Amino acid sequence: MRSLTVVILTALLIAGLPAKAEFTLEALEAGSGISWPQGLRDAVSPLLRELNSQAPHRAVAVSVDDALEAFAVGSAWQAPSPILASQAAMQGCEQDRAAKGLQVPCEILVSDDAIIHLGRALRAATDPDQGSQVWRVDGPKGTLYLVGSVHVLKPSLFPLPPVYEQAYAAAEQLAGEANPVLMNDPARVSALQSLPRPPEKTLRAEMPQELKDQLEAFLASLGAPPELAYASPPMAAAMEVEGLTIMALGYTPQAGFESYFARRASQDGKPFVELEDPIAVLRSIMTLPLPVQFDALAQTFEDLPKAPEIMQELLTLWYAGDAEDLFDATMDNLGTLEDAALLKETLFDKRNRTMTNALLPLLESGKTTFAMVGAGHLGGRNGMLAELRRAGFNPVQLTHGGEPLEVVVTFP
Repeated sequence: MRSLTVVILTALLIAGLPAKAEFTLEALEAGSGISWPQGLRDAVSPLLRELNSQAPHRAVAVSVDDALEAFAVGSAWQAPSPILASQAAMQGCEQDRAAKGLQVPCEILVSDDAIIHLGRALRAATDPDQGSQVWRVDGPKGTLYLVGSVHVLKPSLFPLPPVYEQAYAAAEQLAGEANPVLMNDPARVSALQSLPRPPEKTLRAEMPQELKDQLEAFLASLGAPPELAYASPPMAAAMEVEGLTIMALGYTPQAGFESYFARRASQDGKPFVELEDPIAVLRSIMTLPLPVQFDALAQTFEDLPKAPEIMQELLTLWYAGDAEDLFDATMDNLGTLEDAALLKETLFDKRNRTMTNALLPLLESGKTTFAMVGAGHLGGRNGMLAELRRAGFNPVQLTHGGEPLEVVVTFP
């Protein structure tokens, strides 16, 4: 049974995402998840007629400071793509925010026909006694805080619940899939650029025509040449399309969980242990059979209109500390693909085994480790929690307040 927090947030999500309907002031306020000051209502109300009369792509960004009863607004419409609309709206909001001296970050409220829940609404609904995405694992000579992360977040979702800061403060070292601080390291950049890629001639010959049209149209909406559609593996294109679409909703890797704590660790002098070789992982993904990659890219385009719902569900389950439901939601998306089993083994199962094996020496290290992995890696029969239990350890879930959560563990 889902928690009360999940039920409340899901209800807010449903209320806040009208499908192809004209926006009303009431729908925008309800969809944002917070109560608006009258001044914000007065500022947004004149925008509605023009916003509703314009064809996509359109966006509205806001910053709401309850303490000052102040706000900032930016808007854009008739942009070539949702991404460019969001960028323009955010730029306008940031200029307004700076002029008014507001500290609350701007975030996207409207992207085309979706109303995006504001980050602070999610934070306000968090119950300190509810389970978090932190599990404490005690080893023979070390302690591990295994943390399910979200790779992309937005500034308004900070500060995180106390348990994350408590676990970080207790740790002498960090661990994760890859150290974000190193992603711009020249040696790593060179290795990434050296990854194998299918010949352009092969991609042009074998990519389905409908997929070519979708990818070229997406690039054109960003002002990029169509030739880029054939310059990288389809899985790389899928990641880029998905990443840019999520960024249009206000979520970025720079504000993501790993980036936030990796920067902190760099400043605090805490070492970072990589649990897998990121270049090897990308190589295994980029060299999947081309038909599998084409299917994954096509699925990415099919999911684009659902991106707001997908991100909202992910965050809802993440805040609820629900590793199994979060894993199931991830697998639901994969399950529609013909080669779902191969993708699951490549993207999850094999990596879960590798990363769990890399954790075991840390439990013998005599140190406390704050280990971050994507939350989708924790649940399921082959998830990292199950792998640790099979290795003889007892992961104990902590609440958002940092206390052990008393639950009955069942194996999926």
